[in-house]
Amino acid sequence: MLNPILYARKELGLTRNELARASNLAPTTLQYIEWGAYGTLPQSLIYMLNIIDLDIETHYDQWKMQRRINSNLPLELPEDFPVLKDIMHPHREWRELICRMALNPYCSEICIPRAVIQEFERGKQKKFPKQLKMALILAVGSKVTTKLVSSCGKDF
Repeated sequence: MLNPILYARKELGLTRNELARASNLAPTTLQYIEWGAYGTLPQSLIYMLNIIDLDIETHYDQWKMQRRINSNLPLELPEDFPVLKDIMHPHREWRELICRMALNPYCSEICIPRAVIQEFERGKQKKFPKQLKMALILAVGSKVTTKLVSSCGKDF
């Protein structure tokens, strides 16, 4: 499935910087949106892209769901997971050592805003984020997700 934000931008014949400027967004924000690593679509962007796709929000959500389903994350956790619980947040251990992914590619792979992952791994959010849990269920299944949630010691 084609990313509807990229498609609409290309149909308008705009560069990322031009669309960002026209919708009053930072180019980096638009880049995160195109990667799927951003929360809700800003109204200014929806307004600009509705010219091409009147249902851009729905298509963007469908694209993110399909991206999660097609992710290449490991479908199993090691028996001894988490190994580094005393020195590293279990989710960070999962992301960095098992998935072998830095923050941006991971957020893009499962279409989750960076802030959600950062706050959780830093301990600012104590409960396992519901948005992350739902994305992981689509990406790796409920068995791995349940084990990861329980390894983090917090549930919602």
